[in-house]
Amino acid sequence: MDYYEILHTECSKYIHKENSIKLIKKAFNYARNKHKNQKRASGEEYFVHVWSVGLQLSKWRVSPNTICAGLLHDVVEDQDVSSEDITKEFNEDICFLVEKMTKIKNAGYRTTDIDYLNVRRLIISMASNIRVILIKLADRLHNMRTIQYLPPAKQKRIATETFYIYRNIAYLVGMHDVSSEFSDLCFKTLEPKKYYEVEKKTKFFVSDVNDTLEKLEAQLKEVISSKSIKSNISARVKSIYSIYKKMNDKNKKFSEIHDILALRIVTNTEDNCYRIFGLVQNNFVYVIELFKDYISRPKRNLYQSLHTAIIIDKEIVEIQIRTEEMNQVASTGIASHWQYKENTNYNPKDEQKQIENKLWFFQQLSEFEKSHSKLQQDDEYIKEMHNEVFESQIFALSPNGDVLSLKRGSTVLDFAFKVHTEVGMHASGGFINNKLVPLEKQINNGDVVEIKTNQNSFPKREWLSKVSTSLAQKVINKYLRTEQEDTNKTLINKGKTIFDKFCAANENLAALYSNKEQFLKILKQEEYLSTEHFLKEVGNRTIKMTYFVNKILKSEPKKKIVFTASKKSKLKNDIIVKGGEDMKIDIAKCCYPIPGELIVGLISKQHSFKIHRNVCTNFKKIIARENNSESWMEATWNTEKTINNEYVSSIKVVVKQESNNYLEITNNISFAKATISEMKSKPIFKLSQAIFNLKVNVKDLEHLNTIMRNLRRYSKLISVERNNS
Repeated sequence: MDYYEILHTECSKYIHKENSIKLIKKAFNYARNKHKNQKRASGEEYFVHVWSVGLQLSKWRVSPNTICAGLLHDVVEDQDVSSEDITKEFNEDICFLVEKMTKIKNAGYRTTDIDYLNVRRLIISMASNIRVILIKLADRLHNMRTIQYLPPAKQKRIATETFYIYRNIAYLVGMHDVSSEFSDLCFKTLEPKKYYEVEKKTKFFVSDVNDTLEKLEAQLKEVISSKSIKSNISARVKSIYSIYKKMNDKNKKFSEIHDILALRIVTNTEDNCYRIFGLVQNNFVYVIELFKDYISRPKRNLYQSLHTAIIIDKEIVEIQIRTEEMNQVASTGIASHWQYKENTNYNPKDEQKQIENKLWFFQQLSEFEKSHSKLQQDDEYIKEMHNEVFESQIFALSPNGDVLSLKRGSTVLDFAFKVHTEVGMHASGGFINNKLVPLEKQINNGDVVEIKTNQNSFPKREWLSKVSTSLAQKVINKYLRTEQEDTNKTLINKGKTIFDKFCAANENLAALYSNKEQFLKILKQEEYLSTEHFLKEVGNRTIKMTYFVNKILKSEPKKKIVFTASKKSKLKNDIIVKGGEDMKIDIAKCCYPIPGELIVGLISKQHSFKIHRNVCTNFKKIIARENNSESWMEATWNTEKTINNEYVSSIKVVVKQESNNYLEITNNISFAKATISEMKSKPIFKLSQAIFNLKVNVKDLEHLNTIMRNLRRYSKLISVERNNS
């Protein structure tokens, strides 16, 4: 096989300058020489791979420099070649592209299904230059076409990465044919049994309806030619993966899929597209619900076409009507929109700028990289990137006609933060299509959204359950953290003022405080983390200073002093039991009663009182079993003693399985000014849920209710309730 002759034939279709052809030939020979001793897993020479990449790029009509970079994209990584060598032998632009590809490949592979670090470098490189995408897609396309020669584990890893990353990239830049081929190749690799099952049924179906298809094609040609309209009609069968996906998503059998067949009508002008559509409507039974006009309103990846469907011999056949240019764009997307043209002022930087201005994907990609560049974990980066860029998008309009792209499920509040951070910070409501709606209202594709602002409105904790984009979540969380820090500073300053007054009135306290090391040691014995922690509690009025001062001044420095009421307080002082003043009192661990709720004292076998909630099921069972009303006594909380103490309460939280559940639960409890003394979690894989059993230190029932209200604001919450109540 004469590899160069095949490449030259393809390049010569649109490249005619002798210098450009010579440059491509030089790159061809250079790559062949450098890779001459390499073999692929299939046994063929490695050069065939880089040649295939160059050939594919030439079919996409890219610039000579891009074809050269495709031929040379592996020489720096695999051979003893430096970037300086590439610049010296060729030029700086080719070297730039080869370096970008080398950085992507040098990330190395992990043992996980997706090579996250490699993809992250790909995203950064793609955000800077469109040609990197084209080279990488051509590279991956040939790898997938020859994947059968690799070991099964490597096949799975490469196919998984291709399916979740490269397939989506190809689709988002309008390269539908490439995206569709990726889908089928990945499906065939990852689910071969299902692939061949659907493929077999599709072949039988096409064979059965072939006569119907030929009949329809002949009728369409006759109708269109009768009006002297130029056109070309070709048949298309839905891809194997798209058929499977439709069956799987809608839980349908193969026989229930009715849009397997399609006829594509390509004509010469946009006007003729609409004329042909009118002829189809007038001469065939059509399905009005399936009409879509992507010519007047192109998809955001620049795809244009008219879609309709007709019924013939009880079969539904999709009809796509488009111009030759639209057909080229539908096939190769950005590659066709910015094809290399000789004798023009071709400039890669200008080309990139045009693409970024016209294609939303690059705007999203650039914005994403800027806002997420500080993420340290590669898997976190990829997850966010998938949600923000690859996930299904919706497009909403501002009142002045600006189009904003958002992930599906976004709310009015998400839209506000997308418009501008300050708009989101002061959002108070909004209008969707001139109708007043709350901030949590979800936006649909094509909605016109207007944001109401109020300078007195600021982010609140509950706003986190009203947004779905990471941009909005990050801004809200940052504000809440700053607000908490400001609150802490205010409380510390307030506590310092109070404490200074006590020091001024008590020389011994002032002397102890002046010995910073000794004072901090006492604070840690009292279970305060730092002086700031102590002063914050003083400012928050959670410490009775008179009691605290008397206690620490009388204490021995070497003896551990325990002041935290929730752990060592004498319940005899906190709870009043009529008739049992001299008996030991303990809290029942089945129901964990707290101040603010009705309680009873149950006399145990050890002649002590176990304090239960009066609605405790265990208490009721014991009374019913013993049938003795004298085994319990009335009890009440001594509010004078409980006001500054803390008590343990047990709650159960059930949530949808998410990686940030722990953070969300602890944050919600922290914002209620409470602490967790114990946390146990248990996943329920079948239900994709998780159960968290918590022991929380609270002041009273009102405090506990505040905690539970905070937890109910978490969007992934299923339920929250008291344990053993």
